[in-house]
Amino acid sequence: MKTLNLFVLIFLSFLFIGNINAQEEVKNSVNGNSGTYVRAALGYGFGAGVNSPLGETLETSLGAEISNIGEPNQTNSNIYGSYGKGFSATIAVGHKFNKYFGMELGASYLVGAKQTIVDISTAAGGSDISETYTRQFRIKPSLVFEAGDGKIVPFSRLGLVIPVVGASYGERESNDPALLSSLVPLLYPNAVSFSGESVAKGKFAIGFEGAIGAKYNLNDKMGITAELFYTSLRVKRKTYEVKSATLTNSDGTQEDVLELLSLAGVNQFTEYKDEINQEELAEYIATAGDAYGTEDFPAWSLREDGLFNAVGLNVGFTFQF
Repeated sequence: MKTLNLFVLIFLSFLFIGNINAQEEVKNSVNGNSGTYVRAALGYGFGAGVNSPLGETLETSLGAEISNIGEPNQTNSNIYGSYGKGFSATIAVGHKFNKYFGMELGASYLVGAKQTIVDISTAAGGSDISETYTRQFRIKPSLVFEAGDGKIVPFSRLGLVIPVVGASYGERESNDPALLSSLVPLLYPNAVSFSGESVAKGKFAIGFEGAIGAKYNLNDKMGITAELFYTSLRVKRKTYEVKSATLTNSDGTQEDVLELLSLAGVNQFTEYKDEINQEELAEYIATAGDAYGTEDFPAWSLREDGLFNAVGLNVGFTFQF
């Protein structure tokens, strides 16, 4: 799928550049000269599907919504989206070899939008809602194609997206602790709400990003840019950790129940693998004993992928040295 996206973006880039009409030349325009430049931009990306933008789009489920849980009219539905949705800031340094072609190395920071991944409700008004958001620092090497000289110069950009540092953070809130586990009302009869926090980290990944846009030259040094971009990125989950778990009682006091999560079938630490041998798992669990699912002996789980695809708009400026 990533290869298909790459070929599509390459085709669009060359098709776009190849059909640009010659524009009025501007003497000493920043686009007519070779040299080094810097680019800065702010943008927003909306979640995109996993398939080529030229074909059918299949969304990936982030989680589930369950209404009237436990009732005859219970309704289950998927929640669709992408962890790549949100604001981003980019700064890049590039070099133009001529007025048509250049290379660029950028760095961007994703401030992911908060999205619901679990939404459970009861007929009596109880709720259990989990939300997630991502913070991610990325490196973006790319090729840049411009349509020559002009006051307004169309361009396209094609390159890689490489997450370097980052994680997805989770927040869970419930006004009915029984939705966490039927044992909670027995152990903590005065509990009226639950809150928890978690963090998920991913393995090394490489994605692709393409953009088409235009630059308006203010003078021979500075220009304003606007571009539409498409990012294709999938990250394999590496670890998952529940950072906190707190029950609040009717009198306002709080109970730290992080160590008791195993009673509700939740592991505090989880490590993800592409393959799990059942004999090896059984031996590992026997060795870990009661420590299974802790930091010393993380629980094993099959790999989960996080989709970070996005389509959106960047606006910024360039400065030529």
